[in-house]
Amino acid sequence: MTRGGREDVARLLSAALACRAQGDPAAAARQLAQARKIDPAHADVLHVGAILAHDAGREVEASRLISKAIARRPGDASLQRSRGLIARAAGRRDEAIEALRIAHAASPADRGAAQLLAALLSDAG
Repeated sequence: MTRGGREDVARLLSAALACRAQGDPAAAARQLAQARKIDPAHADVLHVGAILAHDAGREVEASRLISKAIARRPGDASLQRSRGLIARAAGRRDEAIEALRIAHAASPADRGAAQLLAALLSDAG
């Protein structure tokens, strides 16, 4: 991919996440679709797709997309954190714990991952 293509993907994903934050999932999906046209296998394209699928309650799709993203960047804390959130929503507690442990190890300063992990572990009783 050319430098311009990478910049276009980054711009489109930023726009998709801004639309998501503004509560406009349809606009977010349109921005993501444009990014997918440029580089459908890009880890961040897959990650944002997983986030949007998770937001819409499509956990099977979200799991598939986040798994593909992680295959491209296995130690990425953000991807692992999303995997943990998706797994938790799908009722896969053990997978969620594993993913959040990886996220926390990769980025110990990420308080969100640490808090989610602690909550899951305390639920284990």
